[in-house]
Amino acid sequence: MNFFQRTILVILTMTLIPAAHANWTPPTHRVDYDPDRIPAANKDLPVTPFSGPHQKALISPYPGTDIERAPVPAEAYPWSIELPDYQPVEHTNPAFIGPNRPPYAQSERVQEVIDTHELGGIKSFYAIQHGGTELRPLNPMGRTGLSGRGTLGHWGANPAVDALLIRQNPETATPEIFLIWRRADKMHALPGGMQEGDELTTALKKEVREEVGPAIAALLPEKSKSIVYRGYVDDPRNTDNAWMETTAFALFFDQDQAKKMPVKLAPTDTGEVDAGKGGWFPLMPLLNPAGDSQKLYGSHGQIIQRLARPDMKGVLEPLGLSFEK
Repeated sequence: MNFFQRTILVILTMTLIPAAHANWTPPTHRVDYDPDRIPAANKDLPVTPFSGPHQKALISPYPGTDIERAPVPAEAYPWSIELPDYQPVEHTNPAFIGPNRPPYAQSERVQEVIDTHELGGIKSFYAIQHGGTELRPLNPMGRTGLSGRGTLGHWGANPAVDALLIRQNPETATPEIFLIWRRADKMHALPGGMQEGDELTTALKKEVREEVGPAIAALLPEKSKSIVYRGYVDDPRNTDNAWMETTAFALFFDQDQAKKMPVKLAPTDTGEVDAGKGGWFPLMPLLNPAGDSQKLYGSHGQIIQRLARPDMKGVLEPLGLSFEK
């Protein structure tokens, strides 16, 4: 048995268990978890180390289902740790399988995706391993208790973009950030979504138009942007073989610009976002790791907290954004 075969034992099963989300306890954040051991696929890319282990990618039941993930011992997330009894639950949205799958979903056969480079092939910011009988791509942050693609369209990384739209309040000049309300997840989040093959800034404008409104989206092309995060997203949709990665841009509107911004915003994708619950929120409380940022979707709280890091000063100053935590 070679290295990759030892790394993962893929068991194709489907287990339906009554939901027990309320009983889920997130694993303890381990300070000795070393994200730097996961190399970037391209050293020229500014890939941000992920401070793992993942937590929201272990939530059960899997979003939109009553499927429970297989348990993963806290010390055995990395694939480098032998776990011969590991039996992940297999799940791929049935609508994503077969000739009638949506245009953003890859073939269920990994080798076909590799051979034809379907929808860009298998991508990641990281140098990923492949394992199992189908040599599927392996989540760079380790086991999640669920194999297959879940509700994600691509094997490997599913690329996304996110926007940190920051302004000075028109009246008080205090910093604020725009958050949307995700209807499906019932929580606030950064505006953003799947990259879907678009160039990054084009995808950013499209997502802001859909989730914030065309008036703000129209301001984006001329605005300076800085990448504050590029890497893995701790998303509840992640599986052993499919996961979210994002490029998060920060944009800043000073008080004069904020005064000229439209008061009423009109997102076009009202099926995904609730315009009545989205808007500008005070930024400073979200910079506290123990504060409201924990209530945000996925890794969005951790991405926002990066703004307060000393090493982000050189990234934010060109935008005209400077503040102290």
